[in-house]
Amino acid sequence: MIKSLEVHNLQSHPDTKIEFDSGVNIIIGPSDGGKSALFRALNLVLTNRPLGDDIRSEWGGDTIVEVVLTDGNKIKRVKSDKVNAYYLNDVEMKAFGQNPPEEVLKVLQMDMANIQFQEEPAFLLSDTSGEVALKLNSAASFEAINKAISGLKNGVKQINSDIEYKQADLNKQQQFLSSALYKEIPEIEGTLTHIEKRYDTVIYQYNQKRILEKLIQEISVSQTTIKKYDLDSVLKKLKIAEQNNTNIKKKEQQWHVLSHLCHQITNFNQKTTAFPDLRVLLDRVAELNRAMTGFSLLEEKIKQLQTLIIELSDNNAEEIEKNIKLMETEYAELMPNICPLCGRGD
Repeated sequence: MIKSLEVHNLQSHPDTKIEFDSGVNIIIGPSDGGKSALFRALNLVLTNRPLGDDIRSEWGGDTIVEVVLTDGNKIKRVKSDKVNAYYLNDVEMKAFGQNPPEEVLKVLQMDMANIQFQEEPAFLLSDTSGEVALKLNSAASFEAINKAISGLKNGVKQINSDIEYKQADLNKQQQFLSSALYKEIPEIEGTLTHIEKRYDTVIYQYNQKRILEKLIQEISVSQTTIKKYDLDSVLKKLKIAEQNNTNIKKKEQQWHVLSHLCHQITNFNQKTTAFPDLRVLLDRVAELNRAMTGFSLLEEKIKQLQTLIIELSDNNAEEIEKNIKLMETEYAELMPNICPLCGRGD
């Protein structure tokens, strides 16, 4: 329902505002007092008619009609030299054409059937049966209902047509499946199963072939590397190095024996320092201690030689052999032919 109507610069109304009560409202006044102009203002909002500027006041200014509804919505129609617009709750409605925007019509829920002008014939009483039917249809939305029913009928018709088509296609497929070709399907399925198994076997063999090719390639690279480093020569040098290592271990055992003897001699020397007659023996013991110091150095070199043997390569094998011979010479020099204690030779 309309709560209030405000009109500015429309025909004889410079600024008019009317507040409506619930129920029936009656507007009275003298002739040419602007009663019909209020209906024209309302009609401007409802139908956007008239389209021209005849409805605007002679003194100019922006023509504004504002309708406030009881649900709080507000519709404003503005016509001026620069503006021709609808506003719904202060939001401008653009590109509405010759008819009001759909958003405005939905809010108003009114049309021309709700307005009866002064000079118009009595509502429905002077109308033909066809005109009455059109107005009743418009008021009750029968036209929309008829369109909906028509749309439903067309939809049902289309669905029935699709059902008939699908049923015919189903019958055709059933006939095809029941034909002689259908009897061959189990045999075809068996053939396909056999082909799938053969395919899996081929894929497996192909993967195995790729693995073998990779192994062959790695073996070929290994053979090339072996030829490059002359494996036979390396093995011979390793054998010599093992023999030298054995000799070194034997000499190391001898050194431990000598070390033990030196320890005993030292103890003996400590016990006999009080006797001057043993001076010669002590000198020999000192000589033996010097020999043991040399053996300590020799032991360190033996350990270095063991490390070199582990890291053996083509480039340092000859150098290791030289070191072994040099150490043997040093051992021979440090180890006297005659024992300084007992005076015995080899």
